[in-house]
Amino acid sequence: MASAAVTGLLWAAALAMAFRKDKPATEECAYDFQTRKRATLVGQTSGGGANAGNRFTLGHGLVINIPTARAINPITKTNWEGVGVKPDVEAPAAQAQQTAYVAILKTLVASAKTCAIPAS
Repeated sequence: MASAAVTGLLWAAALAMAFRKDKPATEECAYDFQTRKRATLVGQTSGGGANAGNRFTLGHGLVINIPTARAINPITKTNWEGVGVKPDVEAPAAQAQQTAYVAILKTLVASAKTCAIPAS
C-alpha cells in the first residue's frame, strides 16, 4: 500500500512534465498540492502565469491583454504570478519523471525498513 508521501510524488511526476508548457491550471494544481503539503514537486520552476486575462482589440492592428481575474491561495494569500511555482526538488524537465520515480523508490525502501516484521 502506498503512503501519502509516495502518492504525492506520483502526482508531482505527472505535474512536472507539464510545467514548461506554462498552463495556468497545471500551475495552480501544483501550487495547491504543494502549499497543502500533498505533493513533493519535482522539475523546473513554472512560467508564473497565475492571473487570467482577456485580449482586447484597440484598433489599427493593436491588441492588449488585460488581467481580469486573480487566483488567490487560501494558505499563502497570494499566487505564483511572475515568480512561478518552485519545485521542492529541482530537475531538468526531461529528467523530472525519472527523478520523482527514484525518490518514490527511496521512500518505499525507507518505509519498508521501518515497518519490517521481526524474524521469529
